[in-house]
Amino acid sequence: MADGLISADASGYAASKAGLTSYLMGLDAALRPRSVAVTTVRFGFVDTKMATSPVTPFRISAEQAAGVLMRCVRKRPALVSYPRRMAALTGLLGPMLRAGARMRR
Repeated sequence: MADGLISADASGYAASKAGLTSYLMGLDAALRPRSVAVTTVRFGFVDTKMATSPVTPFRISAEQAAGVLMRCVRKRPALVSYPRRMAALTGLLGPMLRAGARMRR
């Protein structure tokens, strides 16, 4: 869910996530009329070897993530953010981080 967060420490990472989310959402809009669904899945922290941060709130197991992906294959939603508590947290933090960045200028 880094696509909605702006951070001086990881600006390139967040930008690449935001670009990919926008691209996949546009691809879904273009292809869905042809019965092709593209689902954008925005996970928080998944317990993998890559998740090495000392702070990983609402971390989910790889098995839970796989279950979410399998539900997406069946239901074909356009966008999924999981876990929802993490989505709510990033939704609240994103605007606060942007406001803080503007105030520091």
